[in-house]
Amino acid sequence: MSENKFCPLLSITSEDSLTDCYGELCAWYVPPVLAPNGACLVAGHCAIRDLGALPELARGVKGII
Repeated sequence: MSENKFCPLLSITSEDSLTDCYGELCAWYVPPVLAPNGACLVAGHCAIRDLGALPELARGVKGII
């Protein structure tokens, strides 16, 4: 568990308190992207960082259909 961090996604739904961040153990954790040689291309991170891209992704998907 990450020290002094709270989950922004789960804390929205908690009634009285903030929910602790569980880092790599969280279902919202995006694992690192590794190159074939094992080098880290993109570090692992919380999915909340990527949520801003959802409207653009939705527009792209709509264009495919």
